[in-house]
Amino acid sequence: MPHDVSRQDREPAPDLELTVLGAVSMRWCGTDVDLGTPQQRALWAVLVLRSQQVVPVEELVEALWDGEAPTGARTTVRTYVSRLRRVLSACGADGEVRLESRSGGYGLFLPPGVVDVDLFRGEVAAARAAARDGRDSLAHERLRTALARWTGRALAAVDGPYLTARRAHLELLHADAVEDLWAAELETAGPGPGTVAELVDAVAAEPLRERRRELLMLALYRSGRQAEALATYREAHEFLGAELGVDPGPGLQSLHERVLRADPALAGRTAIRRPDADAPGGVPAGVPAQLPPRAEPFVGRAELLDRLAASLPDAGRLVVEGLTGLGGTGTSALAVQVAHRVRGSFPDGQLYADLRGGAGPVNAHDVLGAFLRALGTAPHAVPEARAERIATWRTVTDGRRLLLLLDHVTTAETVRDLLPAGAGSAVLFTSARRLPALSPVRWTTVGPLPAHESLELLGAVAGHERVLAEREVSEQVVAACSHLPLAVRVAAARLLDRPGWSIAQIAAQLADDLREPVVMAADCAIVDAPLQRVQDSLGRELGQAFCLLAVPDCAWLDDGAAAAVLDVALVHARGALEELVDAHLLLAEPGGRYRFPGLVKAFARRQAWVADHDRCRAALQRLVEHHAQALRERVPSSGASLRSLGTARRDLPVPVLQEFLAALPVA
Repeated sequence: MPHDVSRQDREPAPDLELTVLGAVSMRWCGTDVDLGTPQQRALWAVLVLRSQQVVPVEELVEALWDGEAPTGARTTVRTYVSRLRRVLSACGADGEVRLESRSGGYGLFLPPGVVDVDLFRGEVAAARAAARDGRDSLAHERLRTALARWTGRALAAVDGPYLTARRAHLELLHADAVEDLWAAELETAGPGPGTVAELVDAVAAEPLRERRRELLMLALYRSGRQAEALATYREAHEFLGAELGVDPGPGLQSLHERVLRADPALAGRTAIRRPDADAPGGVPAGVPAQLPPRAEPFVGRAELLDRLAASLPDAGRLVVEGLTGLGGTGTSALAVQVAHRVRGSFPDGQLYADLRGGAGPVNAHDVLGAFLRALGTAPHAVPEARAERIATWRTVTDGRRLLLLLDHVTTAETVRDLLPAGAGSAVLFTSARRLPALSPVRWTTVGPLPAHESLELLGAVAGHERVLAEREVSEQVVAACSHLPLAVRVAAARLLDRPGWSIAQIAAQLADDLREPVVMAADCAIVDAPLQRVQDSLGRELGQAFCLLAVPDCAWLDDGAAAAVLDVALVHARGALEELVDAHLLLAEPGGRYRFPGLVKAFARRQAWVADHDRCRAALQRLVEHHAQALRERVPSSGASLRSLGTARRDLPVPVLQEFLAALPVA
């Protein structure tokens, strides 16, 4: 049975083996490698668990020391890293295992398939896929292989706040896999002589894990012990009522009802299943599974997906992750992808709310009511008063492992009201901008796709052969889309709709419509919609500044140039620029420069010229005078050649002004 799985079930060891499912260790070419002192090993364990990403030094300090870190903790971390590098070099593994310093942190970069927990997860996922397909023997074999990787208590002999939380999470994964193995054994061989006794012990060890009681009931029923199966349910009902004041969950209740009516299906493959990330309809009745469907195709962002998927499941605490970015960068699509990937770690349900709504903003009060009803609270038992509703929400969510996906959040208060009480739950939300009043939350800014990924997205939608046949012009198309996923998808849809057009024709039409949407007006409206929502949130004065700053044909602006365009003091111009950066409408670059993404600039510029042509021309004149004066000060002898651009001339045509600005040095 599960706890007696032999290590002989393991596959042959590769040259490199890293273990955390037991003692923290490293084997290289069959030899154990000494990783140093317990705290140095703890640092190694943190880096292994967060491999393939850079971990800031501050987070490493927090991971190793509980409470206030001692003076010199950062230096100690650097010392440990230096020693670990010497260890890797001494054993000859530094070619395969890279411990790198990057951007104020350290990252451990490993070849695939060398960390036991990654292999364990993959084998368990394969087993669950086999079980869904009815291949119970294969599922049983895969689970035995997975569980054989455990050699003792996870992360043994290393300590620290982060590792304590991760240990609890890993132990939960182990418990889930053990239950899967019991379920597979019931399907393949039926309840053996020791099955019932082992399940009785398992229930006694962890009486709150209801799935164990379900498996025990099923084993008793299939052994011809129907009365004892029903008694097991009564014991569960009494225990949960006395300890938590709740009834058994939907799975136990359903199995109880089926035993009472001697459901013939219980004699064969059972409907007792664990919630599974990839199983459509695989979530038991009564467990909310509200995640929207994933966007297909979804291209790129693999590293970000992996990081978010690794950080959300944490049995020891409530995790809150916020995604922010310019409308059209795909924050919502990314959040949905992540949520689907990790949903199997949240067996008590996945809840979703779009706070923007179709007819206007949705308030947290209404969302709380919907969530409470989804979790089984009777409609009449949902309080009307805000404070009482929040208190009821916290009571209902205590002890549950839930995933909340909140889209288009606008206020910190909304998130605070919706935070579940249970450790092991997670909240993933998107917001147009960061919410400084909300803590603790880990923020991720989602930017445009890299050029090669946006090209891949164009091909995935419009056809790779067609895109590669005109690769150079296809690259121009995705660049014109500012590598924003929404815009790339819209351009790809236009290609599909015009099979007779070349990509060069689409590119030329796109260039024309960025100046003035005519032929592709409907497409532009789709791309403009999220930008318009952001602009509407800016307020009148900042919204006008946003449009006016996009008028000049120059590669960048600094605060002096912005002050000239807006005709305001330098400090006010700097404030406007930074607010637009916070709204993701401007990009802040080194040297105090700011740049518009191409699509954003085209959107804002169109509005500026339509709103007030004379104001735009005056802004250009002021900017030309600003740069001309700066050039005269840098090169005094150029004064005569720039005289026509000076303050004596205020009637220069717009093309001349733009030509001067476009000729300014980019660097």
